Amino acid sequence: MENKRIRPSGLPTISLNGVQHSGRSGVSPLIEEVTEGVRSGRFKRGEILPQLSELARLYQTTEEEAQHGISELRAAGLVQYHDEYLDTHFVFASE
Repeated sequence: MENKRIRPSGLPTISLNGVQHSGRSGVSPLIEEVTEGVRSGRFKRGEILPQLSELARLYQTTEEEAQHGISELRAAGLVQYHDEYLDTHFVFASE
């Protein structure tokens, strides 16, 4: 059993543009924006991603779809689960 704490409110996160980034909603723009941000150096290793509810709002999708996007980013080695907080991901790769 994991011994993680609930994520504190107000934890600083990376700033994502969401639908404004590409003009499209859904999970693909989320994956594209995070991937581009890591590769360009805009997002640094260790920076924390917004919670699923915020990602869903930003990309006008469901939390389930946002979770799918996070899973894709994890599979690509770009983000990882946070060791200390529940339901928290951080930038892992530094291209």
